[in-house]
Formats: sequence, C-alpha cells, structure tokens
Amino acid sequence: MSLTITTTLSLSSQSVANNTSTVTWKVKYSKSSSTYNNNGAKYYVNVDGNRVKSGTWKPKKGTTSGTIASGTTTIKHNADGTHAQIRAYAKVYDTGFSPSSADDYSAYLSLPTIKRTFTVSYNANGGTGTPASQTKTYGVNLTLSSTIPTRAGYAFKGWATSSTGTVVYQAGGTHSANSAA
Repeated sequence: MSLTITTTLSLSSQSVANNTSTVTWKVKYSKSSSTYNNNGAKYYVNVDGNRVKSGTWKPKKGTTSGTIASGTTTIKHNADGTHAQIRAYAKVYDTGFSPSSADDYSAYLSLPTIKRTFTVSYNANGGTGTPASQTKTYGVNLTLSSTIPTRAGYAFKGWATSSTGTVVYQAGGTHSANSAA
C-alpha cells in the first residue's frame, strides 16, 4: 500500500495594526487501499518552524483520501513589516500499516510586506496655526508640513521630538526615521 500526504499553505489575511499575517494550512492524504488502523496514526504540523497542531488521525473506514488536519496560524512580521518566506511541514507516523510514516513540505509562501505607518503630530506649545497630523510610512521619507505656527514673543526655530526637546526638524524638512517622532 502507498500513503501520500500533501501539505498546503496560503495567505488568509494581514493586519497592519498587529503587524501580522494569518495563513491557512491543510494536510490531506491519499492511500492506495482502504486499509485503516483502529488506533489511528500520530501526526504533527509545523508552520514557519513552529508546531501548530499534533494529535491522532483516524481515517474513516473504507476511505482512500481526505483531510488529516487544517487550521490557521498567525505569523508576526519584523518591525519593518517584512517576513522571510515560510513553509509548512507535516508528518504522519506510527500508521500501523506499511509505510509506517509519510511526510511532506508545502511550497514556500512569500508574505507581502505590511506597510507600517505612524502618525506624526505637531504641538505648537501654546502657539496658533498648528499643522494637521501626517502619516509616515515605514521606509518612506515624509516631507513635514511647511506651516509655521506663531506665538507672541517667540520666533519659530523648528520642530523637536518633545515639547521640551531641541530642534531636530525644520518646517518643510524631511522626516526619515521609522517612527512617529
């Protein structure tokens, strides 16, 4: 008798807020005989190198194909929203018939980069004419607002990263840091 398992992996969704991707995985089997083991066979599934499921698989009597296990797994991305290719691996063992085990790797899955964004907000420290907040995307330079606020008795020197900090950015300057400040 021959036993074959097939492992698949696909992208389900992505969350910008959580910087994660959710992937769906499935392990199917096919065998050349309807022979089965009343005690079942053990199996496990790894996704991106982490165990996501294990247990005992008991195929229905008389079947030659079907699903062993399926599910979803959340994958955390790097701070910049990237992630290396991933794959899934499944193994069925102690089948009680020959062959006593089978395993399979899914094809590699490339996860799209999640564009990370940050809000850059302005504080005129008691002045008026504060520019509206802007959105900064990770890895993309942001041209800061050229609006200059006014405050009686003060001369605007530029923007700091805190209300008591030293000037770091000029109005209309470039913000290249991958953060809000």
